Amino acid sequence: MLGLAQAAALVPGVSRNGATLTAARLLRLDRPAASRLSRHAALPVMAGAALLKGTRLAQRGVPPALAAAFTAGAGAALASTYLSRKLLGRVERSRSFAPLAAYRVALGALSMASSRPDDALQ
Repeated sequence: MLGLAQAAALVPGVSRNGATLTAARLLRLDRPAASRLSRHAALPVMAGAALLKGTRLAQRGVPPALAAAFTAGAGAALASTYLSRKLLGRVERSRSFAPLAAYRVALGALSMASSRPDDALQ
């Protein structure tokens, strides 16, 4: 069920984390356990993507003009991920994800409604 939820994230507007959280909650896991499972289910996907992108980056190199910006961006991503963990933990224990779910469904519907069939071919 979690694998299907992750695959659903290929649809525009579907959040992988939201889909796996929902699947875990449907399996009757409590909120903290569902959140942990959702994060852990993402690890192989993120590790694989990082390995693939890192390998490509190592082969092609970073243009010297972009090296500082690349390093700053990678550092900011790492820091914000680490620092947001406690905040996300507090939010997931005390608030509903329903507003986020409604936003994501609306965004996905808008994205699908505004796309043209020939856009996928380009």
